[in-house]
Amino acid sequence: MRKNGFLVFGIVFLTFVFLGCDNGTTSQQTGDPGQTTDPGPTWSFQFLTIYEGYEVTEVLITGFTHNSTGFPTDLVIPSTYDGLPITSIGNSAFSSRGLTSVTIPNGITSIGTSAFNNNYLTTINIPDSVTFIGESAFLNNSITSVVLRYETAFDVHTTFDRDVTITRRP
Repeated sequence: MRKNGFLVFGIVFLTFVFLGCDNGTTSQQTGDPGQTTDPGPTWSFQFLTIYEGYEVTEVLITGFTHNSTGFPTDLVIPSTYDGLPITSIGNSAFSSRGLTSVTIPNGITSIGTSAFNNNYLTTINIPDSVTFIGESAFLNNSITSVVLRYETAFDVHTTFDRDVTITRRP
């Protein structure tokens, strides 16, 4: 029985070494308070670094935490973390945070499920680099129109509210 316990531990350990997900406690970067129009609260972005072997291959932004009351309402997503490009915005990363505007940098390729739902966004600029937008990513906002590349994959019925005008471009 003891051998089986060591075997299970070894398999779990090797899975983390080779798949290499670092969820976080060290993958946190303090957001620049200048990125918000409300200078009161201090907050931090949270990141997930994805490894292949010993090399970081991808950085995913998973949301933010706050050290006092409130969150920023005007959010500027950083384009890099620790010198590495941020490529994805995680599922529910900024859901129900009271956002009124968000700036997504070019270089982001994926926006996760429910990433920005239940906010107060009225406009959104989707960069050309985005190739995938998850279900409900911008649902329950006040966005009236959005322009996307033809190559951007998304569910027309669930990604945005039903009254949003979607324009596709090359």
